[in-house]
Amino acid sequence: MSSTPFVPTPSCEIFDPVTFAFTSTGSMAAARSFASAVRLLDGRVLVTGGQGVDGLGNFLVRDDAEIYDPATGTWSPAATPMGRPRSHHGSFLLSTTDVLVMSGTPGLPDRRALGSLQQPLRPASGAGVLRSLPRRRRDAARRAPFMAGGLESKGVSLYDPPSASSAP
Repeated sequence: MSSTPFVPTPSCEIFDPVTFAFTSTGSMAAARSFASAVRLLDGRVLVTGGQGVDGLGNFLVRDDAEIYDPATGTWSPAATPMGRPRSHHGSFLLSTTDVLVMSGTPGLPDRRALGSLQQPLRPASGAGVLRSLPRRRRDAARRAPFMAGGLESKGVSLYDPPSASSAP
C-alpha cells in the first residue's frame, strides 16, 4: 500500500522490526493509497478502501476490501464492498470476526468527512450498519475504538461495541 499522495500501488512489502528490513510479498488486485489495514486474530490482514485509479487514469476512492493471507503470500477480495467508498479512515478489530471501519472521506471533489462508520464489517460477508461519526485524516489508537482529531474536528469520539453507539 502506498501512503505517498497520488501514487496508488498494488505492491506490498512486509517489515521485519528485528532486522529493519522489508521483503516483497504478493500484490493486491487493486492499486491503493490512503487505505486502512487491520490484522485479524487468525493472522490475516484486512485492507479497506483507499484511493486508486480507474482505467482512464482518473483518481477514485475505493469501496472494496482485500484480505492478505501471510501463509500463502496472496490477496483475495472480501466477499462484498463496504457500504460506501472511503479513504483516510481507520479500522479496528472488535472481536474475532468484526472490524469497525470509521470515518474517512469520499474523495474529490467532495472532501468533507464522511458522517458514517460501518459496524461491524465481517471480512467474509462485508455486512455492516451505518452510524454517525464524521472525521478524516485522523489519528487512532490501536486496540481501542476511538478517533482523535482530524481536519474538521479537534475532539475525540469513542465507539462502544456493546451498545453499537458512538459519543464525542
